[in-house]
Amino acid sequence: MNATRTRSMLAEGMIIVAVLAAAHMLLVQPAERRAAQAAATLASMRATIAEASESAASAAAPGSERADRLQEMSERSRDAARVYQTISELGERAGVRIDRVQPTPFVADARTARGLAGVGCSISASGSYESIARFLDALQRDAGFAAPTAVRLAPLVVDGAEMVQASIDTAHRAIDLEAIVAGASAGPSTEDDE
Repeated sequence: MNATRTRSMLAEGMIIVAVLAAAHMLLVQPAERRAAQAAATLASMRATIAEASESAASAAAPGSERADRLQEMSERSRDAARVYQTISELGERAGVRIDRVQPTPFVADARTARGLAGVGCSISASGSYESIARFLDALQRDAGFAAPTAVRLAPLVVDGAEMVQASIDTAHRAIDLEAIVAGASAGPSTEDDE
């Protein structure tokens, strides 16, 4: 080989190396950077998903406890025997003498009746004004989904002691969560639907 041919081959080799280096810088390095960024984004997303899963699990526990509590309160309000037992216990705790508990019709509001049932009661009780007030408060707090719908008080004197005779109408609502969820997923009802 002569010297010009050797120089020519060296020049061509240098050109090929330069073209390969340029191609690497223009094509391969940007692709490597994008791949590294994608890997970092993927790792970040996996961490976010793991955190969200942990958060969802910890958030679901109190929701489940609340749903269990709502279910227990609804069951208490659905069963007339349990309602009467609860009224007797609350009256005893408040220092009220329960004279009579009678069932009354439970009428749900037509706009919110889906998934709502219950028991109505007419209660005749006597005691001091304070004990009647404690009894009414306990009915609202401790008797499930219960609320006095009407209260009539009359003075009463027993053995020289001033007392109060109370006539209390109550509504004990039982919520069927499954019917409400099914109704919510079906959308609002109209009179044509029924």
